[in-house]
Amino acid sequence: MKNSENLKKKYEKYLIRGETPLREYEIGAYSVVTIDQRLLCIRKFPESFTQITYDSISNIEYHIYIDWRRF
Repeated sequence: MKNSENLKKKYEKYLIRGETPLREYEIGAYSVVTIDQRLLCIRKFPESFTQITYDSISNIEYHIYIDWRRF
């Protein structure tokens, strides 16, 4: 529960009343926060955020760049 309280304090300006942050992920220049009903994608610099409801997620893709010249 302590971790949840720390996250709540850290991201309180992005939360709607009654929401509880569940987990935080650091992905490159972004912090992704899982909340009860949505995801928050917060860019560190320049600071901005995008909210995504779980209902609007239908497909997730992961892309990675590989510099093949190094092999």
